[in-house]
Amino acid sequence: MAKNESIFPFRGTLGKMVFTRGKYGDDVRAKRGTYKPVTINETLKANANRSAMLNGLASPLYQLLCMHSAYYRDGTAWARMLSALRKAKSDNRVDLLQQLRGMDMHEKYLMNRVWPYIPSPQIQVGSKQLNVGMQVCSAPSFSKKIRTNVYRYHLTAYFLPESENQWQYDTAYTEWMPYTSYENAYDFCFDKPYGNGVFLLVMKLEAGDERGALGVMESVRIGVFEVGEY
Repeated sequence: MAKNESIFPFRGTLGKMVFTRGKYGDDVRAKRGTYKPVTINETLKANANRSAMLNGLASPLYQLLCMHSAYYRDGTAWARMLSALRKAKSDNRVDLLQQLRGMDMHEKYLMNRVWPYIPSPQIQVGSKQLNVGMQVCSAPSFSKKIRTNVYRYHLTAYFLPESENQWQYDTAYTEWMPYTSYENAYDFCFDKPYGNGVFLLVMKLEAGDERGALGVMESVRIGVFEVGEY
């Protein structure tokens, strides 16, 4: 606080300054209620607008992923999703969502730790359906901490029609299969919305036993399998 050492003490308001006399002498301060306008530069405005757009795109999808993954996800999934979207070089929805390819819903329980040779899906887009072919070279290998003798693939296709913000989805899955006998080829068929848009495939790899799904964290892997256009 500035000090007023004038030999002619003045108390009161002069312009935008206030002159006072207190316990420690004479003081000068700005008039209460005054402020200096703050201008927000264009970069900050652009970043704020982009963050709002990314949140609007990611939030509905994240809610669906949470619904389908239940508790087989960790608390960082949302932050990791937004971080991946920000890496896109453009704001095109296809470019944005392609950044999610390979993302696991749980950082500890990763898909490639039990399924090291993750295949590249073969996509065929029809007028009414999306066909996904998958060639595998080995069965998954879950931790020996769990007792499992069967497994299955559970694939969900999420569709976002062009110029819309509401996701649609369809699910397909295999029968329970023993680890000692697996097929080399799998085909999944999904009903898709009319027109054009973007799709996102999410794979759920699940271990079980003669009673069905084990229902423990170690027995499930969920991740984004592929992203494309239809």
